[in-house]
This record gives sequence, structure tokens and C-alpha cells, in this order.
Amino acid sequence: MSENNDWYRLVDRPPSRYDVTCDFDAAGKITGVLVHGIPGEPKSSDRLPQFKEWARAHGPGLLERLMPEAKLDPALEKAKLWKTSLLGWRKAAGLEIPKDGQEGT
Repeated sequence: MSENNDWYRLVDRPPSRYDVTCDFDAAGKITGVLVHGIPGEPKSSDRLPQFKEWARAHGPGLLERLMPEAKLDPALEKAKLWKTSLLGWRKAAGLEIPKDGQEGT
């Protein structure tokens, strides 16, 4: 499996790759999924540390809202705040807005 989304594009992270194994019942419905990293797959690098530095300087409390307990939260409201914040950071930093990460998408 290869994962890519607006968040990846906005932090300039290349797609992540995983092995996925599915279990099926007699009717062909998925009953379980195992996702694990690929041995030897290089770690992705991105601009997240740069964003965090900008967020600490320009948005008091922003990182705490985006990453409660210092972890990514997949809730829709957080995703919307991430996108708005990352677009603001990229504009302030003079970085190009990735095609699929444009506002209004």
C-alpha cells in the first residue's frame, strides 16, 4: 500500500509504503487488517520540524491543538485545522502550494 494525502503534500513528505494483509470471512467481507512497515524501507523526511518551529512562534497553543499529547489526531476538525495552518505556514515561508493541497480542495 502507498499512502499519500494533502497533509503529506503540505509537509513535503513522500508517500509512505506499507505491507497490508487482509482476512476475509466466507462471504468475502474483510474481517481483519494487518498493516506493517516494509523491512528496509527508508524513513521519510519532511518539513514538519520547520512547520512546528513556525507554529510555536506564530500560533501560541496551535501545536497543542493540532497534536494533543504530541500525537497526530485524525479527527476531521483537526484535519481542517492542519490544512489551514499548513497553508498559512507555506505562504509565510514562501513555499509553493502543492497542486493537490490548494485551498478549497
